[in-house]
Amino acid sequence: MIHKKEIKYPVTIDLKVIMTSESGDEKNMSDLNKILSKFDVPLKKEWIVSKSNAGNYMCYTGKVYIASKDVMYLLFEELKKHQSVKFAI
Repeated sequence: MIHKKEIKYPVTIDLKVIMTSESGDEKNMSDLNKILSKFDVPLKKEWIVSKSNAGNYMCYTGKVYIASKDVMYLLFEELKKHQSVKFAI
């Protein structure tokens, strides 16, 4: 039997966003920061950046504070709309 734990909000998580590298780190991080600001999601630590082996994708990891389930949902919906975002976890 699988037991699912429900997330208790507010919560601080490590947000990982995989993006194409063509726009460059400054643009990608700026866009991510704008999306976080739109939903009043503070970045608790600076973005950690890593590159895929082939260099086509960048992974941005940031510690963020999520106030509610609704904010989490809206944040991920907005990230999905961004043309450079491949996925976020």
